[in-house]
Amino acid sequence: MKVILLQDIRGVGKKHDVKDVSLGYARNFLLPKSLAEVATPPAFKKLMDMKAVEQEEKKKLAAVLEEKAREIKKLTLNFELKTGGKGEVFGSVTAKDIEEALADKGISGVKTELSRPIKELGEKEVEVGLGEGIKTKVKVVVE
Repeated sequence: MKVILLQDIRGVGKKHDVKDVSLGYARNFLLPKSLAEVATPPAFKKLMDMKAVEQEEKKKLAAVLEEKAREIKKLTLNFELKTGGKGEVFGSVTAKDIEEALADKGISGVKTELSRPIKELGEKEVEVGLGEGIKTKVKVVVE
């Protein structure tokens, strides 16, 4: 029996896949739990419409994230760390610190990709992920 999956199902397929499953599996598990629907011509049309809407939403989201990436690229985040008399630095700037500084500037929902905390003075460019595979860099100045 051909069905259209309404959710990701491990071992069967991903959401919106059209799969051929046994009649018993469809009747006793997939259909009663609303995990799939029977693949009829109206269901195919509905599937195509849903895919088109989702594609449009992804394009809009990507445009918003690209704009956010351009805003972040223009920013410079300044952090002050205590230093000793011989130039040693006390403390560090972590990914969480950078994310909080961006949130203070009105940019939330970012994931900073910092392999280790910044423990030296100077300028660094730190990669920031916005989701949907969109990344940008932000300038971090440690004084």
